[in-house]
Amino acid sequence: QFYSELLARLDHLSSTCPSLIGQLCSQCNTWLQACPEPVLIPKSSFLQQPGGALQHTLSGPHGGHLCF
Repeated sequence: QFYSELLARLDHLSSTCPSLIGQLCSQCNTWLQACPEPVLIPKSSFLQQPGGALQHTLSGPHGGHLCF
């Protein structure tokens, strides 16, 4: 799941910095395709980028989180 999340977060930046982020995304893809267990491999970024609609997270009364 870690490699899938990395791809989901960083894939759109791979062309911006191919020597670092592009190589990292390529390594994640290679690992995911070699994984013996079934995995979902993202084909594009889909996680919300930092600085978007989610600006603050507050702890709730029972240790939960409230997002604004």
